[in-house]
Amino acid sequence: MKHTRDAQAAATEQSFAADIVLPDQFSGASSALPDSERRLRLAILEDALRYYQHYYGATGSRARVLYEDAADWFASPDRSEPFSFENVSEALGLDPHYVRRCLQQWRDAQLTRAA
Repeated sequence: MKHTRDAQAAATEQSFAADIVLPDQFSGASSALPDSERRLRLAILEDALRYYQHYYGATGSRARVLYEDAADWFASPDRSEPFSFENVSEALGLDPHYVRRCLQQWRDAQLTRAA
């Protein structure tokens, strides 16, 4: 069990090390998850990543709302909701601080490219 969790964590870390995190990078892990609740949590994380990256820098009101909702979800330390970022991360064996750092690095790279 620990080996499987370590392998999933290593695969996730490699996914975040890339310039852009693609939701498709998690699809293999999704099929290996043991229960539907974990798959649901992974789908929530994938959607948030997709919205954060796809709508970053968007100027349209709907796109901006989607980005800001995802950014707020990632930033929230709330653990009271079952599908909060902190709880989703924990259920998937991810360190939320690490994910946040990776998102910050990705955003910084986007700012550098734009400059």
